[in-house]
Amino acid sequence: MVKRILVVDDDSQSRRARVKFLQLHGYRVGGADGYQSAIEAAQNEPFDLLLSGIELWDGDGCDLLQDLKRSQSLEGIAVSGFGTADDVQRSLDAGFKLHLVNPLVFTDILESIDHVLRAARNNDRAVSDCLPMLPREIACGRPDVAYAT
Repeated sequence: MVKRILVVDDDSQSRRARVKFLQLHGYRVGGADGYQSAIEAAQNEPFDLLLSGIELWDGDGCDLLQDLKRSQSLEGIAVSGFGTADDVQRSLDAGFKLHLVNPLVFTDILESIDHVLRAARNNDRAVSDCLPMLPREIACGRPDVAYAT
């Protein structure tokens, strides 16, 4: 079954590139430029995963994930320009499984999506249980990728 991903980013170039990249890798992908357009997209189609910025032009990505979870079952990966411990904790507290810090490497996005969806399939095991399956440079805590513990 093809997994459906909603990519939310107010930077149109980044959003289009991520959408196209994920489509090329077999995902069914919707794109939205902010909070309201993401809510509208999710009303038209259920998604398995939200890949969203935190600071959106018309709202907050943490609020977006919580609002979407009220109407559908989906996982979340946060994307931010900030990666302090407080930033990461805020996104994890909101329900995101991972917090990725820009600039992103496309292969890191694929691996992150794979592991979050795999954890969800395995009865919601903690994402950290999947970390040994990640490449060493990611699992050992690259500064631009932060994982849930």
